[in-house]
Amino acid sequence: MALTFRLTSIKDHKTVCHDEDGLKTETRALIWSSISVGFSRLTDSNLEDWLFRLNLLFDSDVQFLTEDGDPVKVERAMLEDHVGLRTNAAPLSKTKFLSHVVKIRKSQQEQTRLAAARS
Repeated sequence: MALTFRLTSIKDHKTVCHDEDGLKTETRALIWSSISVGFSRLTDSNLEDWLFRLNLLFDSDVQFLTEDGDPVKVERAMLEDHVGLRTNAAPLSKTKFLSHVVKIRKSQQEQTRLAAARS
């Protein structure tokens, strides 16, 4: 299923979400991150949970934004600017989300172990 999104509920969406090149990088990153964080809507009431989940993913080396090739952490202000964002991302309960993060961390640990064994 294709990821779809709606920006019209975002305050000042024309300037917040778009620039001369089209969709802003930050907006695109938040749209795609909705799949990983398991939220289809960014609201005032779930902003803290969305930020917590993004930070946990960032700390697990999952990044949605880069600048000059370096990972950039999503900041609260960026989320606040995008309140109203809607996508068709499937919801993830806290338990399913945390299970997803554990799988990521285990995979990273295994990759590190294999790399060390090759050395």
